[in-house]
Amino acid sequence: MSSGRERAASILNGPQGSEIYRQLVRYADLLARMRGWRTGATLPGVASPSSLAHNVIVKLLEPDGARTWDEEKEPSLLNALKGMVRSEIGHLYKKLEETLVEPISILLPDGEERTGDSFASATLHPEELDPEQELLRQERENLGLAAMTLLLREVEGNNELESVALAICDADSSAEIAAVTGLPVQRVYSARRELDRIVRKIPRARVMRAARDMGRS
Repeated sequence: MSSGRERAASILNGPQGSEIYRQLVRYADLLARMRGWRTGATLPGVASPSSLAHNVIVKLLEPDGARTWDEEKEPSLLNALKGMVRSEIGHLYKKLEETLVEPISILLPDGEERTGDSFASATLHPEELDPEQELLRQERENLGLAAMTLLLREVEGNNELESVALAICDADSSAEIAAVTGLPVQRVYSARRELDRIVRKIPRARVMRAARDMGRS
């Protein structure tokens, strides 16, 4: 069946559906936080991570939807949906960055007007990264995201560790994390130590493979 729509609809309408949706929203929330999003704010072009996750599913299930699922290539519907969410968030923020770049024009002494396209980017915006620096920045971002994704996979089902791991993206101190999660601060200390222990056990090679996979998506 083309695009796996019927199969995806069957799974999402079945007993696994609500859990898949819950995990997809949580994943969208994580990706958004890695991009600097904070609770209460609006993602570029959409209301929230949950709205984005919902839109991805709609695009997959609608007869003329823009998303497809090839079950032979990716047997896990959840993993396929996560890839779609990564793509959507990446597109949203790339589009936002493009809209934030204002056209620049300069009137030269000879009366000729020159636009920003006529000048080297580094001259107009010396703070901007060159292509090599941008690649390094993206690689670091992918490594951080891959590490967090693997960490959440390791603690899946442990609500306390999951909530602290996600709160770390939104808060710095243990006191702030306690306020966000509602946990006693001593429990937060313990959870952070446990998360550190789990992170140290994840092989770096595994993180790098996951980061490369994200870079290809």
